Amino acid sequence: MGDVFGADTALTRAQMVTFFRNYAKFTGKSVDEVVDITKYVDYKDVEDWAKPNMAWAVSIDLISGADINGTKYLQPLGNATRAQLATVLVKYCNYY
Repeated sequence: MGDVFGADTALTRAQMVTFFRNYAKFTGKSVDEVVDITKYVDYKDVEDWAKPNMAWAVSIDLISGADINGTKYLQPLGNATRAQLATVLVKYCNYY
């Protein structure tokens, strides 16, 4: 994720799920559940450090991917919108 704190930098979807997984681990929640994310066309765009985080987030339905013309995308490098962050936060709270 780099070594620079970018307060004015947009949050990517991969970073967002990483924050949630790290928080879950920090608070003693199980984060062992993962799924195969290769069904998403852009799974290769998920950087190595983010793969377990993204696989976890998909496994507990924090994110389900964007459906674009019938094709599922994770969009790990895309910016997380406020609406997406709010949705993930609600899903996280409902899951745990």
